[in-house]
This record gives sequence, structure tokens and C-alpha cells, in this order.
Amino acid sequence: MIKRDTRYQMPDDRCRTADIRCRMPDTGYRIIGAVISLFFILGLVPVNVHAKSAGTTALESLNIGLGARPVGMGEAYAGLADDANAVYWNPAGIGQMKRTETTTMYNKWFEGVKQGYLSFVHPLNAGTLGGSLSYLSYGEIKGYDLEGVETGELYPKDAAVALSFAKLAVSRETSMLYGGANLKIINQNLDAASATAIAVDLGGLYRIEPYSLGFGLVIQNLGMGPRFVSEREPLPLNLKFGISARFLSSNLITALDVNVPRGYDPYLNAGAEYNILNLIYLRAGWQSRNDLDRGLRVGGGIGNNGMSFDYAYVPYGEFRDTHRFSLTVRFGKKYGYSVVENDIEDNFNKAKTYYDNGKYIKAYMILEGIMSVAPRYKKAQEYLAKTQAKIEEADVARQVETHMSRGKKDFSRGNIIKAQREFETVLSIDPENQMANEYIKKIKTRFEEVVTSIYNQGMEHFTNGEYEDALEQMNKVLSLDPGNTQAQDTLLLIKSKMQKIEDIRKKQMAEMHYKKGQLLFNQGQYDQALEAFQLAMESDPSNSKISRAIREVNDAVREKEREKMAAQADGVFEEAMALYNGKSYEEAIRKFRRVLDLAPGHPKAQKYLNEASETLAGINRQKAEEYNKQGLLMYSQGNLAEAKRLWELAVKLSPDFEEAQANLSRVMKEKIE
Repeated sequence: MIKRDTRYQMPDDRCRTADIRCRMPDTGYRIIGAVISLFFILGLVPVNVHAKSAGTTALESLNIGLGARPVGMGEAYAGLADDANAVYWNPAGIGQMKRTETTTMYNKWFEGVKQGYLSFVHPLNAGTLGGSLSYLSYGEIKGYDLEGVETGELYPKDAAVALSFAKLAVSRETSMLYGGANLKIINQNLDAASATAIAVDLGGLYRIEPYSLGFGLVIQNLGMGPRFVSEREPLPLNLKFGISARFLSSNLITALDVNVPRGYDPYLNAGAEYNILNLIYLRAGWQSRNDLDRGLRVGGGIGNNGMSFDYAYVPYGEFRDTHRFSLTVRFGKKYGYSVVENDIEDNFNKAKTYYDNGKYIKAYMILEGIMSVAPRYKKAQEYLAKTQAKIEEADVARQVETHMSRGKKDFSRGNIIKAQREFETVLSIDPENQMANEYIKKIKTRFEEVVTSIYNQGMEHFTNGEYEDALEQMNKVLSLDPGNTQAQDTLLLIKSKMQKIEDIRKKQMAEMHYKKGQLLFNQGQYDQALEAFQLAMESDPSNSKISRAIREVNDAVREKEREKMAAQADGVFEEAMALYNGKSYEEAIRKFRRVLDLAPGHPKAQKYLNEASETLAGINRQKAEEYNKQGLLMYSQGNLAEAKRLWELAVKLSPDFEEAQANLSRVMKEKIE
């Protein structure tokens, strides 16, 4: 299934066991067997040398494992070899790599020995090219002449440069066979003396995808050893067979290698790697080679699709422990998109396998699914066109006859444009059809050439997924030839494709805004959540869960506002009670009214508002009566203006004080000086 669009279902890829194309391919087994047989026939891998002999070889530094990841897995890597370290362990492994990758390693060994390694892998159309550079410095040692007299300090070192190439040799529906080789130039420097050797590594890697299995076969260090003066020692020739398996959705990898080296007993390597969240990697392994480095080694790594750092720890008994560090950098694909890209690539490989096996309908269905997700994926575009051509070829004779008959009939009736379309269809199926070519020559005019050119441009845009440009071209065709049914049908198909893409985009946008709104809602940011949900609703108006989310936000906002007003009302009520208890009744009344504005159902505010109002009214009545008495006194003394002022105060304090109102009315009628 293509993960990016869950609507697309992969076709049923089951097949009958009687179909030779569906059997487990035996070509890979024959090739591997032939390679092994060739090695033995040519004497490149003499069995008698390997069987528990105790010989010696030159450049034993070539046997020191490179790369922290393989070493942390117990150096069991021939059947896995899926990164830039494959240059050393199995050159065929770089053929399966899809990205440019480089790895560097540093190994601080015991007794002052230091080791460095750099490898690089770059996929090409013709195969995968790789290379590596490694060195081993033995540190400072004392030199002596033939009489045993010390001559000074020596600084011996080994260095090797390798050029690698690998290619997918055989591809079947469920398996792939890769072949690869290294050409190595090795230099050994013993201070004043040095020697150079040329060696070759040959490797094969056979992968069975349904079972996540890998089988590797490697011949390492084929060639003659370096010559110092007249003596030449053989290189550390080694025959390696490895197997790897993946479990737990490929989160767990196990591997086992069997080594048959020249001059030593055969030995085993075993290891495993466990992946946590595609970020952290735990490794452990075991080697049974010899007493010095036999036993457990562990390692780990951290990284992503762009970069990773790896470490391996290898104990050496009485010698001090050693540590290897590696840094791997990958180029070519953007981080955050690799899962989708790999999924598309895997499906494309399935479609290509179906195409190679003649199952064009299955290949077409998968390629259509890829194009709906990645319309600009060039390889899928190319194979889709090729697949369509193959499907058409399956019934080419009937199609040619049908279209030729229609073209002749239209031509005889004078329907030249329709006849031209029929004959062009014939030529698209059978370009060498002489009769159709003759008819085309008779009926072609400049007008038809223009229409055809515009239509073909539109179809090219459509095939490339450039739907807006295709739509424009088809409208041009119909403006010139309104009866062009082929353009009409294509126009409908283009609009359908564009609408489908737009619907998918809108639903994706709606889901994105919906998830953002949920996050903001859960964080209590209701205004921002409501804005996100409204954007989601614009993209997908019929989505009930978005409508429900908007209602929930509005309810939460109202509830929050009620809680806020209730809390505010409680605070104002406390202020009002303080004023009430302090006998500041006017201020208390104003505060009680504010409480009722904020919380109309407040249980105590109305009660105390009434009490404060009654108390204030009583106080004001007493003051009004006092002002009334003073007004009478001023009136009796002839001070009408002061009497008027006092009675106005009395009426203002107690509007229903009838006596003060009558006195004020009386004085208002008299002339006041």
C-alpha cells in the first residue's frame, strides 16, 4: 500500500505456482554456484590451505574490521551490507543503496596502533560507484640492523585505496541479486622499505524480500602479496558467506557470517541490531576467530536518515579495550520525506517487476497509484507510458482493423477530421501502417495539423500531471474544433483529476487545521482553536467532527466567560459588602448593582441592595427633614434664597417628601432678591 494515500489499494500479487515467472528465481542460485565453482577451478580458493593450517600471510591489517556499525554487530555483515561500510565487507551491497553516502571511522587500538577509514558510495544509472581509503599506523617501534644494533625509531604503516562498483544483476518479483567488486591498491611501509600489492574483492548479495532475508558471498584479497627484496608473502585471502534476517517490522536485524581464511581455521561471526524509534540503535555480536579478539563486542548508534554516529567497543583480554567511532552522512533525499519516498520507490520496484514479467495490468494499477500521489515522479511516468503501450499492443491487430474501418468510412462520407483521428490512432498503434499513412497524406491540412499539435501538447501536460496547462490546451482544441470528442473526453478526465486532487488537498488542509485546533483547544487557547476549526470548516464544510468541535469551543468560551464574570461578580460583591459594613451605602448600592449586571442570579446581591437602598433612603429622609426645618427657619427670617436651596436639597434627598415639595413650590412663586 502506498502510505500517503490510504484510498489506494495495491493489487492482488498472488500468482499460481505453475507460472514460471512466480517461482522463486533459481538464476541467482546458478550464478552464485558458478562463481564459487570458478574460484575453486582456478585455484583461487585452495581448500587444502584453509583446512586448519597454520600458515602466515602479509598485510594482516586487512583483517581488522572497518566501520563501527559492523564491528558492533560482531563483524557479521556480508549478508546485510546496506550502507557505505559495504565497500569493505561485501562490495555487492552498495548496489542496493539509493542515496549518496559517506562513512568515516577512527579506531584507537592498543599499543599505540591507530586506524582510520573513509568510504564513499554514489548510485548511478549504470550501477553504484564506491571507493574507500584506509590506513593503519603501528606507532613508534625500535629498529635494529643485522647485528642487532639499535638503529633508531621506525614508524611502519599500511594504507589501502579501493575503487568499488556494484550492479543489480538479476531482478525478480520477490528477489534481487547484486554483484560487485573492489579493486584495491595496498601499500606497506616499513620506514626505509615499502612494497605495493594489488588485490581484488568479489562479492554477491541475494535478497529475498517477502522473507526479509539476505545471502552474501565474498572473496576478499585476491592477488599477490607485497614483495620486500625478493620475498613475497601471500595476501590474507578469505572466503566469506553471510546471511541476514529482519524481524519485528525490520526493527530487529540478525546476521551470521562464516569465514574460511587462508592460513587459519574457519571461524564464525554473529550479531544483531535493534532499532528504537528509527533514532537509537543497540548492537551486540560475537566472534570466534582467535583467543585475542574472540568473544563479545557491543555498540550503538544514534541518528536519522541524514546523519548517524556509531560506536563499537571491542575488548582484547590482557591488552586494553579498543573503541571505534564512525560518522555517516547521507545525501540526496530530504529528511521528514524518506518514508514516503522509500514507499513510492518500493512500489515502483514492484511495478517494474510486474512489467518485466509481462503482467502489464498489475504494473499499470500500481503505477497509476504512484502517479496519484507523486504525479511528477519521472520513472513512474516513463513506465506508465511503456505499460500503456504494452497493453495496447496486446490487442493491436483488432484495434488497427477497427480504427482503419472507421477511418475509411468517415473518409468516404467526407468526415475528414474524424477520419484523420482514426488514422492517427492506427499510426499510434502501428506506426508502419502504409495505408493509414497514405490516407493521412490525403486529408491533412494546416488546420488539422494545428489542432493535432495543440491536442498532443495537452496530452503531454496531462501525462506529466500538469493539469492546468493540459486544461488550457484542450480548451484551445475545442475552440478550433468543437466536435472533437477526444478532446472533450480528455477535458472531462482532466477536470475530474483536478477536482480529485483539489478534494484531497482540501481534506488534508481541513485535517491539518482540525488537529491544530484540537491541540489549541486542549491547551485552553479557545480563540486560536476556534480560528483553526473555522479554517478547517472552510476546506471541508460537510465534516461533522469539525462542526462538533466548533460547538464545543463556543460552549467552552461561554462557560469560561460565565466563570470569569462569576469570579468578577464575587470580587465586586466583597467590595460592596465592605462599603455596606462601612456604611458607605451609595457606593455599596452602585457595587451591588454591578454584581447583578455581572451575575443576574447572584444569591445575596439583591438582598443587600434592597437593604442598602432602604437604609440610605431612611438616612436621606432624616437629612431631608432637617433641611426642611432649616428652610422654614430661613423663610421665616426672610432669606428666601437660602430657604429655596435647603428645600431643593431636601427634595433631592427624598423626592417623595411632600412637605418639602410644597414649601419649594411656594417659595418658587415668590420674588427672590
